[in-house]
Amino acid sequence: HLYMELFAKTDLQTWTNQRLQQCQPAMQKWLMQHGHTAKHAEQGEAQVLAALNVTLNSDAGQWVVQNHMDDASELSLLQTEENGVKNHVIDRTFIAEGNRWVVDYKLTNLDEALGSESNLAVAAEQHRPQLERYAGLLTNESLAIKKAVLFLSVGKLVEL
Repeated sequence: HLYMELFAKTDLQTWTNQRLQQCQPAMQKWLMQHGHTAKHAEQGEAQVLAALNVTLNSDAGQWVVQNHMDDASELSLLQTEENGVKNHVIDRTFIAEGNRWVVDYKLTNLDEALGSESNLAVAAEQHRPQLERYAGLLTNESLAIKKAVLFLSVGKLVEL
């Protein structure tokens, strides 16, 4: 999520494959600091790096992280509930095409069979409750809200 936020806040043209390769040691170190073994950190870094490259080279990925009106990444919103306060973090939100978009990023191990449009739609549907909660936090605008999942591993945006 950090790199997706960086993509959204900086010039996308500066994020080349070479620059991402230079981030490998930092990715591995971060994963190890969060309790992963060296082997798992290396595997995780490779998965993240591949997904980020796919995202940067996909039309959907570039569209989501480009500059949009009233955009935010990792937007933290607090909601008061009966049993306390709950923090919600929206991966990406912006206004485009006359709509408020709420996008959740998913880094999943999708095999080629799952990469079909219908299977991606099924996978995205699992995240509908989460996106509905996020959308409910943004109802103060007079805009329609579109909810979508960006599958980083395949560079596909699936609207719910």
